[in-house]
Amino acid sequence: DVSLEWCLAQREWDVITMQQGSAKSGIADTSQPHLDELIAFVNQHKTNPDAPLAFFSSWRHHSTSGRDALMTHFEGDVLVMGEGVRYFMRDQIVPAGDFKWIIPASTAVENASTGYMGDGFFRDEVHLNGMGRVIAACTFYTSLFGKPIEKLGLEKTRDSYDAEYGVAGEEGISDTPGIDLSEEVRELIVAAANAA
Repeated sequence: DVSLEWCLAQREWDVITMQQGSAKSGIADTSQPHLDELIAFVNQHKTNPDAPLAFFSSWRHHSTSGRDALMTHFEGDVLVMGEGVRYFMRDQIVPAGDFKWIIPASTAVENASTGYMGDGFFRDEVHLNGMGRVIAACTFYTSLFGKPIEKLGLEKTRDSYDAEYGVAGEEGISDTPGIDLSEEVRELIVAAANAA
């Protein structure tokens, strides 16, 4: 077992990110008073007093998910869950005012899922596959650094990415023809940034 206090003490972190657990994504009454307590604890125990906080927005579940949170809180509808995540960010996280950056991975994944691949960015009911992780990582990068993702060198095709990172064979990714990641991901990240 590792404590949060131990993790904070290991380095003088440049940035400290937080996110809501995916099982609670979009459920408004799960944030307070816990969010304020967590922020106070982190600020008290971080070794770099100048380290800003960022909030990483987790995404809705896959459309075939039967997870309890989805069924209980969102009528079993991932679109309702997606709305819940947006409202949670708008009503709970933004007003907190403690986060220098809000990383809209939920928006990026939602935007990507409305395209021709649909839920092809998931490897299971909750977790992202290789392409989904690229989208979330690029959203993280652009949110923190404000730099265009073209500088990241994402010129590989989807198939070469899958083979290199061991996700070949995941439904919805390797079964799709190779696409230039730099063009596709750039469009998704720009859409996410504009919507956030």
